[in-house]
Amino acid sequence: MADGKTRIVVLGSGMAALSAIFRVTSNPQWRDRFEVDVYQQGWRAGGKCASSRDTAQGLRNYEHGLHVLGGFYHNTFRILRECYDEWPSTGKSTIPLDRAFSRHGDFYLMQDGIFGWDKKHLSFPVAPGEPGVRPTEISPLGMIERIRQWITRRLRDSLPADVLVPPTNGRSLGGTLSRLEGLMAEFSLGRSDESCQVIAAEYRSLGDLALGWLIGKPNAIDYWDLLILTELVGRIGTGFFRDEIYLHGFDAIDHWDAIEWLDDLGASEFLKRSTFVTSGYDYAFAFVDGNPKRRNFAAGVALRGMLRLVLTYHGSPFVHMNGGMGEIVIKPIYEVLVQRGVRFHFFHRVQAIRMQPGDHGVRSIDLSVQAELKEGAETYEPLVENAAQRYWPTEPLWDQLAAKPVNADFESWWYVGADERRLTLTAGDDFDVVLSGIPIAALDPICADFHQALPGWSDFVSMQRTTPTIAVQYWLAVKTNKLGNDDNLPLVTGCVMPASTWCDMSFLLNDEQPINGKVSEHLSYACGPFPRNPNQPDVPDDHFAGEENRRAAAAEKVWNQYLRQELLPDLPADSKGDFPAALEPTVHVRANVSPSELYALSVSNSIASRPRVDGLGLDNFFVCGDWTRTGTNVGAVESAVTSGLQAARAIAGAPQYIYGETDFP
Repeated sequence: MADGKTRIVVLGSGMAALSAIFRVTSNPQWRDRFEVDVYQQGWRAGGKCASSRDTAQGLRNYEHGLHVLGGFYHNTFRILRECYDEWPSTGKSTIPLDRAFSRHGDFYLMQDGIFGWDKKHLSFPVAPGEPGVRPTEISPLGMIERIRQWITRRLRDSLPADVLVPPTNGRSLGGTLSRLEGLMAEFSLGRSDESCQVIAAEYRSLGDLALGWLIGKPNAIDYWDLLILTELVGRIGTGFFRDEIYLHGFDAIDHWDAIEWLDDLGASEFLKRSTFVTSGYDYAFAFVDGNPKRRNFAAGVALRGMLRLVLTYHGSPFVHMNGGMGEIVIKPIYEVLVQRGVRFHFFHRVQAIRMQPGDHGVRSIDLSVQAELKEGAETYEPLVENAAQRYWPTEPLWDQLAAKPVNADFESWWYVGADERRLTLTAGDDFDVVLSGIPIAALDPICADFHQALPGWSDFVSMQRTTPTIAVQYWLAVKTNKLGNDDNLPLVTGCVMPASTWCDMSFLLNDEQPINGKVSEHLSYACGPFPRNPNQPDVPDDHFAGEENRRAAAAEKVWNQYLRQELLPDLPADSKGDFPAALEPTVHVRANVSPSELYALSVSNSIASRPRVDGLGLDNFFVCGDWTRTGTNVGAVESAVTSGLQAARAIAGAPQYIYGETDFP
């Protein structure tokens, strides 16, 4: 320790690491306890949440993908509220929080059926409260009760009497709903194994009755979606009580894949193929290696995420950022941290984290310095300063660097500069604590020593699965409603892979400038899991990233046929995937294939092996990221932030309570 302070070295600056540092430095006395240095590869902060603007192209914003926050992201918005309150003290140009975000309650699920694609509109009402203020605390039992009440209202309001209570002496939907209402009221007063079995049987009956109406009933087609949802509630309710989720939490079923779990509960083929089930896989990129035939989503993680999305949101289920994620989320956190005294060291790539068998902590960290600052410069200032709008640029600010390497790609895993300088940080001399925010796919290759020195590391790594992703952005000279889509901000998922999720983002065009005197009228984003290249090299290869971007561009040419047919049907057809010159098209495609960019999947049988931030058993090394055990356990900003808060608690002792860590309030 230097001068009695704990020196924290942070590797990476994604949302998990930034959230951890933000919380550690939130205490006014933190400077008396800690020194914090962040080492980041390349020229910008944010990890997979980084974005940048192209000065040469009218300040167009480029993202790693389509980022939309959830209205139940309590930890994320709590951090952002505190940050936005403090941001003006940095002396930089700032915006209020309510101008930075917009609520969004409508979205669409695409269903591929025998008569073509069907777009199902889901609309959720504005709910009271603000995300990040007072979270909705609800137990698994409370969740199943809420969805039972919801489906009961929908059925009683929508179905005619002969469907709800047909004139027979057998079981009916209406009778089953009434019995469930009474049984659940009794169950809340006193639980028993026998009552669990009875309730599970009634839920199974609900699902079976819905299935019965789906098959062979003349008027079933009029209520198809409602009956599919009724079967879904019936199967979920059956599993809630059969597998005692109400008692043990959602982790109890994570050894199942979600569809396999539903199948074991008697789900029909109609339900298993329904977009109300399959679109969850699309939205969560839940395909191992991006392979459409390797769908896998841990049942507990999937069910928890769906129920929190629709039952615990404040304001709206989705929240849009009114700008690039790098500007609305990363920039204010970065500027506040710099104001607090955190030191950021850009252009530092981690090469190896060293330890030996018998060690109780990390011994050293090997880095390479990708670029040197000009003589006399102490720090690299990453944001463009000479414009009214402060932003991260699409490439380094070369005027601050001593040299401009040819074809430098500092963010690529496969690029290594010819003149990179080695730098080694040593425990005791340079750091006391290391916090790694490096994603697991990038962390394992630089932790080769862990396989021998750290029990359980090899087993954990072998259980984890990831997928590359693709991100596509479209600029066109015609408004969306002139392209055959009149919907307002139609967030759509369940589309054809690889770009299985799409959204009209034209509301962001106000932040851009004309190009050659012309402005775009339409902007949309698409993203999804991208098939992994089986020929991916294990050693530096200056050409691989470019080849992957060309492969992604070719995939977009095929995918945009779906865009024309189903999402923007007034676009003229083109078998080559080109757009008419009159539309002044720009298509930006990004392949996220570097290990640090891969999306961490939540596959069955893997969740229990995930480490907690302090679960490696090392005295001076902590990890954070959405791949750790966070309570939500899914690749999402909220999981990353939660992990960061857990890391801050482990290092600095605060906060003690973190929302969402457990399924039980």
